[in-house]
Amino acid sequence: MDDANLSKLSIDTPGLKPEFNKDILDYSITVPFSVQCLKVKAISSDRGASCTIKSDTGFGDQVKLNEGDNKIKIEVTSEDGTIKVYMISCSRLSASNALLNILDFDTLSVQPEFEPGHFDYELYASAQTQNIKLKVSSLDPNCDIQVKLNDKAENKNANGQYNLNLNYTYSHLIVSVFSANKSMEQNYSIKIFKSPLIRLCILDDSNNDHQDSVSLAPIITPVSFDKINYSKPIIDALRNICNPDGLSLLWLSIQNSSSTISVDLENQISNLNVKIPFLNGLYSKQVCLKEMSSLNEEISRLDKMTDLNEEYKNFKSEKFDNFINPTEPYQTKMWEKQLQIIYDEADGEALYAQSKLSSTSYLSVVQSEKSRKKIKSNDNDSAIYLLNKSIFESATAIKFNSKHYEYHFWLAQLLEEKNFFENIYGPQEQK
Repeated sequence: MDDANLSKLSIDTPGLKPEFNKDILDYSITVPFSVQCLKVKAISSDRGASCTIKSDTGFGDQVKLNEGDNKIKIEVTSEDGTIKVYMISCSRLSASNALLNILDFDTLSVQPEFEPGHFDYELYASAQTQNIKLKVSSLDPNCDIQVKLNDKAENKNANGQYNLNLNYTYSHLIVSVFSANKSMEQNYSIKIFKSPLIRLCILDDSNNDHQDSVSLAPIITPVSFDKINYSKPIIDALRNICNPDGLSLLWLSIQNSSSTISVDLENQISNLNVKIPFLNGLYSKQVCLKEMSSLNEEISRLDKMTDLNEEYKNFKSEKFDNFINPTEPYQTKMWEKQLQIIYDEADGEALYAQSKLSSTSYLSVVQSEKSRKKIKSNDNDSAIYLLNKSIFESATAIKFNSKHYEYHFWLAQLLEEKNFFENIYGPQEQK
């Protein structure tokens, strides 16, 4: 017969790849230094066929391994002389091998893609990510592995993984692999960057030691030049500026210096207490900055704007009678005059009433979910347009009756509302 196939091919050490198939001729396996020999079991499909096993160190199914690459040849000869050769490439690791074969972060991926012989990586996580899971293993199972996050040793959990609690925007992970004979140490460096939570927060930092020197906001991914701390994203942006007015000394410094992210400073900032101001004037509970995303549920539940309709409905000019002397002369201020425009209407009382109507329309738009998309547009039914209209009408009412104190205080209230609006939504969009 001309059947020179194998029906079974196996070795006494797990890890042979790919899974045996009589039509696949080439296989491979990597074994630790402690494995000195392999026992190969090869069974031919035809009982009349013969099998010969030959390796770099001799013949027979007991294959002695050299350190490094070994070739094992299984030659099957059928009864009619047909020959088929199966090959096993076996790599026996050096006793000083200290390489990983798995570096896995669950749902996240390192950049570039992991390779055992590459040692520097970056990992990017969302602002909502507070901790990640890490699974590592070495090519040689006899190696020792040590994991440090931000200079602190981490321990495995019951599932053999590491639960890593991340800093606010930057964490540095070092995975150290020690060879079986303890002669070699190999370090894998993973820089983990997190997006900051886009939300105003108040740090418990009375001395402003953790304030960015450019933006005056809390430092994000801190770097230092000449002992002054900056946020790395801002520095990266400034590197692309050719002639930054007013920042020439800083620009020269960052163009001619290499920046190193300060893990110690990031640790300090991430562990500062922080609270979030709400639209209604209240605050969230205090948490560590790195745990700020845990406040999401509280923010969505409590961060609601006060119903301003009720506020304005209860407003009466008599409120001011306690601290205003109506007999004193009142002069129209220059900033009030600058807000006055020409209307067909010359009756101050009518303009004041129209200003009230415009402010009511403004409030209804602000509180309407359907109108949110055009809240800052130039359309004549947008919130900012109606608010500006109310301001101009109120200022012009003063032009015709400057002695009416209620007009002045109503205008001041509208301007305060505009300041509040722009702090929340930004200025009016320009065409």
